[in-house]
Amino acid sequence: MERHLCKCGCGKETRIAERNRLNRGQIKGCPLTYIHGHNKTFPTPKVGPENGNWKGGRRVLNGYQAAYSLKHRRAHAKSNYVYEHILIAEHALGKELPKNAVIHHVDHNTLNNKNSNLVICQDQGYHLLLHVKERRMNHGRTEFASSQC
Repeated sequence: MERHLCKCGCGKETRIAERNRLNRGQIKGCPLTYIHGHNKTFPTPKVGPENGNWKGGRRVLNGYQAAYSLKHRRAHAKSNYVYEHILIAEHALGKELPKNAVIHHVDHNTLNNKNSNLVICQDQGYHLLLHVKERRMNHGRTEFASSQC
């Protein structure tokens, strides 16, 4: 009996189709083209610059500019992208950010990652305190401006 190997190149033998599935190209009694789960990208799909859909490693993720980074500890597990403001703050510090550190955008534009627009906060509590102080300052300005009219 002739052996039929998976077309992905893994070297494993495929099973025989138990029924017709013409939309998948399977005919009852004939060997399958691939083992279930294998395909043309088996064993691992191409990621990063080797993928045909690569767009340069930058994208907007949750409203923030992000950069592709396979080995960064703060990179998102599924996409391997890390927020660009984190990379810029770490470069300015010359080391990794502390675990609880949060980056504050002074002008509240999450896509503006200039050094002058970023403040490194020790934790989320301090970050929220900055927002409270900004609201108080802005509230005082509006009252003063309206009393001048």
